[in-house]
Amino acid sequence: MTPSTKPPKIRAILFDFMGTCLNWHASLLPHLPPLPSHPSYPPSLASKIQSDFLLQWRQSYFNTNTLRISHNLPVENIDLTHLSTLETLLLTPAYSSWSPSFTPPIKDSLIQAWHHQIPWPDVLPTLKSLSEEENYELFVHANGSTRLQLDLVKAAGLKGVFEMLFSSQLVGVYKPERESYEWVLRVLGLQPEECVMVAAHTSDLKGARQVGMRTVYVRRWTDDIHDNQEVIRRENDAYLENMRDLEKVIREL
Repeated sequence: MTPSTKPPKIRAILFDFMGTCLNWHASLLPHLPPLPSHPSYPPSLASKIQSDFLLQWRQSYFNTNTLRISHNLPVENIDLTHLSTLETLLLTPAYSSWSPSFTPPIKDSLIQAWHHQIPWPDVLPTLKSLSEEENYELFVHANGSTRLQLDLVKAAGLKGVFEMLFSSQLVGVYKPERESYEWVLRVLGLQPEECVMVAAHTSDLKGARQVGMRTVYVRRWTDDIHDNQEVIRRENDAYLENMRDLEKVIREL
């Protein structure tokens, strides 16, 4: 590749937040009510039932966003989406015996738990190095409300790491809609080739590629659990098992 055709230097890194940077699963698990007593529920099975419940709740949130996009519905407050998907999930036969344990205070605690998540262990050192040593501009570009993102930044110890938080509430459209990425690029005054999207969700990266951004997939066991990882590996500029090599990968893009 000649110097004239070499891609522009990366200036901005856009991060998805929940799942990619934050371990939502571990953050919500302590807020679930105990399972009803049952002789067939050994501790290991009870833990699996609770884990599966959270994974299904998370997927139903994504499904609801997709449905809203397909019906051209406006962005909804994420707390309302989380509550409606929780209540719908509790109506399914699999959780009918557990449903009475989800009292209004328990439901409220679970909704608020989405606002107070812990980061994955590799996140804070990586982001600080990218921002302070490499001098990249870091941004959150994620679905949800601005209030949610402000709370998450504070809870995760990430204050001062990001230049700005781009929520779907602020942008006015959900990822992975093309308009979401184009809106952010206009605000930043950057070309797509100067930006890289980092996410643990293949749909986010497909949207970024459509507008010409470079993409890095970070594998998290909590997300994209039904997607073909080999396909994802081939589709993106880089595929990582964690963020520890993110700095090196972006430097080489």
